[in-house]
Amino acid sequence: MSKQTTSLAQALVYAVTYLNLRETDDDDDDVDALESIAGILADATAEELDALALAANQAAEDEAKGPNPRDEFLEDYRTWMECMLGDDEWDGNTRRSP
Repeated sequence: MSKQTTSLAQALVYAVTYLNLRETDDDDDDVDALESIAGILADATAEELDALALAANQAAEDEAKGPNPRDEFLEDYRTWMECMLGDDEWDGNTRRSP
């Protein structure tokens, strides 16, 4: 297994575990978790990042098609890459040109 694949697997496992076990609404814990995930994703390949962007866009589409789309979820999905990895390289879920 490549380092990049491992990085993504770690990020996903961390996120799922954190969300499943979290019993508090402490914003500091949320920020710490997101920073850890972003740190792990820093080792992802361009191809893996593109896959994440595609997944975020698909999640936005799925949310929008649902019976009761939630605005906060739509916004989060539509800007997932930019929020996780910064607006220097991403505009929403679209990679900025070099």
